Amino acid sequence: MNIIEYVAKNGIYDFSERAFCEVDSLVISQLSYLKLDRIVACPEERRAGIVLSSIRDNEKYDSIYRDERYREINTLFFEALSNSKRFGSLILNNFVDVIDTTIDVQFCAMTVEDRKGFKYVVFRGTDDSVVGWKEDLNMTFKTPVPAQRYSVEYLNKVAELFEGDFYVGGHSKGGNLAVYSSMYCRREVADRIINIYSHDGPGFRMELLNKEGFERIGGKIKKYVPKAAVVGLFGNVEKFEVVDCEKHGVKQHNPYNWIVEDFSFKKTEHIGKYSALKADAISIWASSMTEENWALLSDQIFGVFEEAGVDNLNDFNDDFRGTIARVRTAADNMDDDAKEKIKDMLSMFVDTATSVAKEDAKENVILAEQNLKKVKFRKDRASKKENI
Repeated sequence: MNIIEYVAKNGIYDFSERAFCEVDSLVISQLSYLKLDRIVACPEERRAGIVLSSIRDNEKYDSIYRDERYREINTLFFEALSNSKRFGSLILNNFVDVIDTTIDVQFCAMTVEDRKGFKYVVFRGTDDSVVGWKEDLNMTFKTPVPAQRYSVEYLNKVAELFEGDFYVGGHSKGGNLAVYSSMYCRREVADRIINIYSHDGPGFRMELLNKEGFERIGGKIKKYVPKAAVVGLFGNVEKFEVVDCEKHGVKQHNPYNWIVEDFSFKKTEHIGKYSALKADAISIWASSMTEENWALLSDQIFGVFEEAGVDNLNDFNDDFRGTIARVRTAADNMDDDAKEKIKDMLSMFVDTATSVAKEDAKENVILAEQNLKKVKFRKDRASKKENI
């Protein structure tokens, strides 16, 4: 079953009857993608939160489905949450949603709690804004990016608004922010964190880590990646479990495609070979890139989108041909020097990926030869026994 079916089946229990689990964390992480900015209060308002099930009666209810690509499935998801005992009575509060193209930041977070002591701080992953995807690319070559700084400030702030221990988590970039904020928040805040959930969230380049902070929280991190993971493997330093999925390839990044069994994910033993190779190639390429080259690549790629008037990925769905035409025209207007530098950087990635694939092929040949020798040895030994 998927997370919607999980909510429908197991929503008859509240958290005091069946303890909070890894699947609940993914459910709350997916909830954070809904457009709740016009309904849930921000921290500065210092007022009571809103009960999840009551949102259906709010005059602005339809606005939570502004992402038209996922309106149908998000509606099914939210209706299942609202009708369940486990999630319907949850209280949503302290909603923050920041998109600022001048500093390349897309940040969203909120708190989720019940009346019996359960508390969860959730960070949203990348939404459909172009600036959000640019920040994701920037995250691969420098730390902190603005969203990471925001996450630390947010966690420290909301921790003052309630008492007791709590969970932190998110999906995709939200998972990265959950780990980062827990690593850099005040010590007394970090000590109150029960567990930190990263659902296919990108990791960190080792040289950019706060090693002391990471060691302090490392045992609390619960990381899950799908079998065809790439996002969650990049820069990875956290231990993780592999989740089986209903779909293939990049569609496995979508939480709706993760397979659930009872109150846990369906685990699989190994990460997909192709995914591991891609992640290795990206990591090696990224570590060889200078910050100057990363900045150029990021600025030029997203500068093309800006020149083409594209600020939201839905533009491609609404007018694919027209948007592509504008992007191509904008790309043609790039100066020759920038084009050549980007071409060199992308060629370097192709060379790195090819090298990784060749090394893997060599390892496979060596393993095959070793296996053949073992088989030959067993046959020879068996033959000698027969002759005796």
